[in-house]
Amino acid sequence: MLPHHQVSFVAPGSGKRERVEGGRSIVLYPPIYAPEPGLFHQLEFALKYEGVSLEILSALFEKEPRKTLEPRLQEQFLKGSA
Repeated sequence: MLPHHQVSFVAPGSGKRERVEGGRSIVLYPPIYAPEPGLFHQLEFALKYEGVSLEILSALFEKEPRKTLEPRLQEQFLKGSA
């Protein structure tokens, strides 16, 4: 699997900071952006701030039962799109 083009972290500070290392964007967000504990909240953070990587989502669904994540993803990201 190729590394994602962007990696995001929550770090102390008051604003969003970004730098590029080795062709990869590293973004630091202030603590107000910190996701709640749990896999779904980490995934939600990644989808909002790093974009969609089908390769990464595919790997996640290989590890995590589809029935666990799929309903929450549909509820969160598909509401209002029908």
